[in-house]
Amino acid sequence: MINIDHKNREDIIKSYAHRLLDDMDWDTLYTFAYETLVENKSRLNNTSLENEIKGYYPELLEDFPV
Repeated sequence: MINIDHKNREDIIKSYAHRLLDDMDWDTLYTFAYETLVENKSRLNNTSLENEIKGYYPELLEDFPV
């Protein structure tokens, strides 16, 4: 077992992430990105979600009347 400490943990994670991404085809990468975004945005409270959407795609909120 390797010794993962605070100093090398970030480098190991970054190397692992690069390797995972390099081995993905475009469909897998798209699916991964989509699922990660949905999971991440699901954690936002309603105000934060609304503010983020307004910052990028305000017209999207018109499709969902309050």
